[in-house]
This record gives sequence, structure tokens and C-alpha cells, in this order.
Amino acid sequence: FWQNANTQPPILTARQASVVVGSDIYLLGGRGAGGSLLNNFQKYSTATNTWLDMVLIPGDGFLNTTAVYLPAKNGLNPRIYIPGGSIQSSDQAYSRVHKYYDFGTGTWNTAKQVGDGVPGVTQAFAYAAAAPNNAKDGYFLTGGAIGPGFPVITTTKALSQTLLYRSATN
Repeated sequence: FWQNANTQPPILTARQASVVVGSDIYLLGGRGAGGSLLNNFQKYSTATNTWLDMVLIPGDGFLNTTAVYLPAKNGLNPRIYIPGGSIQSSDQAYSRVHKYYDFGTGTWNTAKQVGDGVPGVTQAFAYAAAAPNNAKDGYFLTGGAIGPGFPVITTTKALSQTLLYRSATN
């Protein structure tokens, strides 16, 4: 059944990415209440029912993306990755930018662009889904859309691709 958690994030957002790490929930980017593009990074502790603003994500912000958590492995600290997404508040520009938050250093960094080294993957995209694959030291990124952005029109194309990102070989 549903019940009210009696809390709300310090920055109200829509179309943000989210990821669960242990019992904590992290919100990344999105669109603010006034329609602005956000570069926020917020943590919700389900144990204490409290929110914490984390270090801002470098850049002007993003939305319509996904996030994935990879635990520590092969000498790498635990990380949250955010691949691609919309990079203008009008949703008219997509991106292949690939950022990650390193829990060991408490900083944001840039990884190889999404699809680098994969033949035919050259267009920016948004609306994809990510899922961890810890056995392969990375994550899968599937689907998404390329095109002029929102509103979705006949020139917007759904992607039928699945990519594997290996964090240890970045």
C-alpha cells in the first residue's frame, strides 16, 4: 500500500535521474519548479527521513537521462554514472557527455563520451535506461532517442541499441 513519507527534496524537480545506493536514494539534475535546467545532486536517507544537498554536478544541468550505481571493484571507488540526456531547458539539444560521481574523492569527473569506440554510435541522445552488470565491471545502456528533442516529432528516432560500458577500461 502507499503512504506519505512526509518529506520532500530541498529542490523540487521533475524529469530527474535517480539511483539507489544501499538504503539511500540520490536525485540528479532535472527541471526546476520554474522550468530551469538543474545540476543538483541530492541524497535522501530513508533511515533518517532527511535530505542532503551534495556537490553540484559540473555544467549547466541536464534532464531526461538515467543514472546507475557501480560498487567499488578492481581498485575503483564506488561511483554513480550519468550518461547523456537533454542539455538545454528547451529539450532541443541532447548529449553524449558521460559523468560520474566518485564516492571516494567526493568529486564529479568526466568519462569517455557515450559510445566512444563503438562503430555507428555518434549521435547525442536522451531518454535511455541504464542497468548495472557487476559481473562485467560496468553497466548496460539501452534504448533512448535521437532527434531534435521535445516535443517528440516524426524526425525523432527511437534507438534500438544496447551498449556496455566497462568502468575499469575508461
